Amino acid sequence: MSFTISGGVQITGGGIVISPGGGGGGTPTPSLTYGFNAGGESASSYNVIDKFSFASLGNATDVGDLSIGVTSRSSSSSSTSGYVFGGTPSVVIQKFSFTTDGNGTTAGNLSLNSGAGAGNSSSTDGYGHGGDPVNNKIQKMPFASDSTGTIVANLMSTRRHHAGQNSSTHGYLAGGNQDPGNLTRIEKFPFASDDNSTNVGNLLGNRNWGAGQSSSDHGYISGGTSIRTIEKFTFSSDDDSSSVGNLSNSSNNYNSASAGVYSATDGYACGGGAYYSGIDQFPFSSDSNATDVGDLTLARQQQSGFQG
Repeated sequence: MSFTISGGVQITGGGIVISPGGGGGGTPTPSLTYGFNAGGESASSYNVIDKFSFASLGNATDVGDLSIGVTSRSSSSSSTSGYVFGGTPSVVIQKFSFTTDGNGTTAGNLSLNSGAGAGNSSSTDGYGHGGDPVNNKIQKMPFASDSTGTIVANLMSTRRHHAGQNSSTHGYLAGGNQDPGNLTRIEKFPFASDDNSTNVGNLLGNRNWGAGQSSSDHGYISGGTSIRTIEKFTFSSDDDSSSVGNLSNSSNNYNSASAGVYSATDGYACGGGAYYSGIDQFPFSSDSNATDVGDLTLARQQQSGFQG
């Protein structure tokens, strides 16, 4: 017999196996079953919450609205809820349920806005870092209670438009830009203590507005401004990334500012620049190109991605 504390601990007859994911824990749940997108910029709305099934794939459905419409890519996932950290034009932390379709609610406030930043999830806390106004701060908020996000550490430098990935022990971030210049660095910071991030490797080149995904042993970054490649890097050692495939759309306009989502077996890039609606899926088990498996209910960019 086995069951999974979503995004955290898998308990089997042989013991406990740590695996990364969207964060959260405490209640044993089946493996991750849905991908979610919330907020983002579209031609008509900034507040829609979409979800799609990992098992059946296909198009997403509209399951609610955020309480404040924002463009933001800083987000975290607990075992039960998705969290949107700030965004344009807000410092509010919003959350919505993975188990019940409905609208988002206010869970607290950030110490500093992290719109156009990135997020991570440990088993107990959500993290948001960087963003506009361009900064290098790492903020943390506990999943156990609705409260204010606090600044706990620093990135190596100011950063925005980057992507976040999670191992079981560390938060990772890759790509993005700062004032001035672009960044190829891959950085990580520990979940066990409030410490600054460190440089652990580099991407193959500059990548702004890429989407982040995480398997049990690798971090991924897909797409970005004028780029459609997918790169991965290992969690087991500090090393540079390698190219593993391409997103499905040949128009680079659509491959930036998408939302990263992941199941236990696949990564997803949802939406993107120029108001794209496609949902791309690529496997973790092999280095392969992505395929288009459905559409969001709303063509949009700069939204937040979740898994639950």
